[in-house]
Amino acid sequence: MEMYQEIEDTYMCSGMCEKSLFYFGIDLHTGIPAKTCLMDFKDYVHDHASGFASVNILSGIIALILFLVHFSMYCRPIEEPHEPMELPRGSVIQE
Repeated sequence: MEMYQEIEDTYMCSGMCEKSLFYFGIDLHTGIPAKTCLMDFKDYVHDHASGFASVNILSGIIALILFLVHFSMYCRPIEEPHEPMELPRGSVIQE
């Protein structure tokens, strides 16, 4: 509700889809609202969301690259098992 009051105070509007008969958080002496808040709010988000969108696109690309690198590790050739090492003569294995 505080966010909606802030939008009304900033843009002097009321309602999102249809304009209301009165403001939600502004005194009734200011009169009937002249417009809805939807277009002003849409313009605000459009102007200020480019940084958020850029960061999300960049993190998506990084996640895709990490996935491809990780997935490529499953496709690597299988190493042949090593033959057991022979111990030098005279050595004793202690357990």
